[in-house]
Amino acid sequence: MRIVIGTALLVGASLAPAQSPRSPAEDFAVLDLDRNGQLDWKEYRNRVSEIFYFADADTDGRIDADEAGTLGEGVAIPAEGLRHAQFLDAHRKAFGDLDRDDDGRLTLAEATGG
Repeated sequence: MRIVIGTALLVGASLAPAQSPRSPAEDFAVLDLDRNGQLDWKEYRNRVSEIFYFADADTDGRIDADEAGTLGEGVAIPAEGLRHAQFLDAHRKAFGDLDRDDDGRLTLAEATGG
């Protein structure tokens, strides 16, 4: 199973990406709850969970193919849907991939690919 979620969902977009007037830096600042200029896994996970529950429109605990459209293009959803734990697991890996210096935190540059 391949799950691809762009970082635009996490940084640079509100829950509904088309509705965000904020810049990536502004969105990053909103997600940076402890205001240390970095996102740790807990802060990142909070955003990922918000996205999951926003996308799970019928609140059945899984994102199905019909709901996947809210996540943007390039999202592969298994036929049985995608549960919250699976969504978190995929994003835990993505977090690790983005964390180029392996310090357990993302800077704005790392989160936006800069």
